[in-house]
Amino acid sequence: MLKSARAIKAYFEHKLRMPFELLTEAPQTSMNGDIAFSADMHPHGLWGIRPSVPLAGEQELEVFNMFHTILNGVDKVEQKREDLHRLHGKLAQMHEELPSNVIPLRRTRMFERPTPSNDQRWVLKLDCLIESKHVSEIHKMAMELHAHSRRYAFVDFRDLDGTKRTNLPELLSLGAISLFVPELMTLSMTEQDVLKNLMKTGTVQRPLLMVGTGLPFSELRTLPGVHIEFLTLLSRAYIKLSKPFSEYKDQGLIHYFLDCLSQNPT
Repeated sequence: MLKSARAIKAYFEHKLRMPFELLTEAPQTSMNGDIAFSADMHPHGLWGIRPSVPLAGEQELEVFNMFHTILNGVDKVEQKREDLHRLHGKLAQMHEELPSNVIPLRRTRMFERPTPSNDQRWVLKLDCLIESKHVSEIHKMAMELHAHSRRYAFVDFRDLDGTKRTNLPELLSLGAISLFVPELMTLSMTEQDVLKNLMKTGTVQRPLLMVGTGLPFSELRTLPGVHIEFLTLLSRAYIKLSKPFSEYKDQGLIHYFLDCLSQNPT
């Protein structure tokens, strides 16, 4: 929680070009311009934020809304994690209490993913553009790359709230996930610009883009609805599926793609 608050603080210090003080407890004397967080944040040691100069009304509202949205989202995720942990404990206890003559139908432990010792995981560092005439093939390749990565979740960009898709701090707060865009041409210029800025940050702890396209790179460059800088950054890793995905998998070429995506951008 504190790490997220510091990241948002750094974002506004850069954007507004002024220092901020993160208040970890209620100040003895409140100053004009202090922005208090909701009471839900107080138990986490986060009381509010203090700009070096009082902000205008719109700026103050933007700062409050950003902290409120992201910190409350992080808090809810943590609560869900704790709920799942408690549920796992209850299920384990129920399993132990089963009579000896009852055989459980499911022996694998819930909420755990089997990871064989020889199941290598790649630290993917390069966003990629995947070309195919079929969206289903693009999805299969993206899912396969994600499955062999150390990314903790695979999220479809379309499932995000519209405001989050154009909000860089909120996208960064998603952490080390795989962010999938089935078709580049469905992105607005604003979304492409935000994703361009996303790609300019370090990849290990931020969403990694896997973007599909039904058009070849040469055509994309000529279209008015394509952000050229975004496309250039994205195409540093370009996977063109000229054959069915199953053939690439059967021939073991997935590991080649994973090795390429694990290298540092050039």
